[in-house]
Amino acid sequence: MSDANAHDQAYSQGWRPATCYPDPAITALDPRFEKYWLKLSAIERLAKELLEQEATGDRGRAEAWFQKYDRMPAALTTALAAARDVPVDVDPIFEVQEVIE
Repeated sequence: MSDANAHDQAYSQGWRPATCYPDPAITALDPRFEKYWLKLSAIERLAKELLEQEATGDRGRAEAWFQKYDRMPAALTTALAAARDVPVDVDPIFEVQEVIE
């Protein structure tokens, strides 16, 4: 199914694009999970784009997206280099008895 065809079919079934972020039509089914929901428009748009690429199987679209975004900005590269010596893991040392009774 082409993108245009899928778009027309979605509109015919009453779907309309969100006019604001977060999309008010998206709600947590269980309020306990509300705290895990990231209400960030950038994440929502990223997920939408990647899921559409997967759903349509459009290899050209995926390659173009990765060509555009596969490089880190210079400021991020510099910040990561500055934090290179910051410990990110802990190797705990425990004393364990040889024989556990």
